[in-house]
Amino acid sequence: MTFEHASKLQNCFGGQITIEYLDGSDERGDKNSSIALNIVKPLFPKKIEFATNNRSISMASQKAAGFVRVSRYWEQMTMSTRALISLAGQAKFGNRKVQAPRVNNSLFGADNGYSLETYFNVTHFNQVLIFGDYATLIGEKDYEAECSLADATHVAIYFLYEGNEEKTKQMLQLNEKQYDDINKKAGKVGWTECPILRNYIKENSKTKFFCVNVSKFTEWDKLENKVIKGAKCLTLSNWRGIGRSFRTHFSSKHLKFHERDLHFALKPSEAILKEANRFRRVLHGPYIAVHVRGEKVLLAHNFSDYKAACVFYTSS
Repeated sequence: MTFEHASKLQNCFGGQITIEYLDGSDERGDKNSSIALNIVKPLFPKKIEFATNNRSISMASQKAAGFVRVSRYWEQMTMSTRALISLAGQAKFGNRKVQAPRVNNSLFGADNGYSLETYFNVTHFNQVLIFGDYATLIGEKDYEAECSLADATHVAIYFLYEGNEEKTKQMLQLNEKQYDDINKKAGKVGWTECPILRNYIKENSKTKFFCVNVSKFTEWDKLENKVIKGAKCLTLSNWRGIGRSFRTHFSSKHLKFHERDLHFALKPSEAILKEANRFRRVLHGPYIAVHVRGEKVLLAHNFSDYKAACVFYTSS
């Protein structure tokens, strides 16, 4: 390794490092070995300083023109939280409030699980969203109260991602021909009617269903104008936030803060803080916490009683 490599490593704190050893030969056939060093700079969240004020209270209570919820998020707690925040950043365009999801085994969804308040201080969560000029969260009862009204119009959207074909066919129970037909129609203008979603998403009998090609939409306004068309209540399925790969491509240039910055500013609930303090008292001193997602490894080896053992240990 050269001095140049060492210098780069010294200044890459927090970055992602890829080191590749290349063993080849030059034009004359002489062996030539080298080291390729690639460093991706870290993107640390910004620290947000703010105080609760009257604007926060008035904005949180402001009447919305519409509402949006997600039937199910497809990742674990961290990425689902960011997907929720990114949705709030887009929902602002339709003057919509976002239904706070339920949480079940670190998965977000609309149907079952614990309230989001079990994990986060939701009052503070909304204050953070308001400070960032994002839409705010509402509870499940508030959503149902507004969207169960006789005059409420409903739209449900399923997002189609490139490279995610097999997952879509599996979830919607589509054969090859059915999927190709939907994908082809959605590929032309960006969306197509998708009545087959009625078998997948529990919705109002008057709901209009659409499949949307994410590559055709970079502005949420376009989705509101072309597909949603003023519907009061919107349900999204297969929502994975904004980014590359299996994510939507909506612009976030209008936002003052990135979703990761707001995520970093959130506070845990009182219940979580209480549990953390109890854990600290048991340890009697400083500690480093490491979260290992090992449940699938344990299940693969037939350790069926591992959950009971863990619960017993943490509660004793």
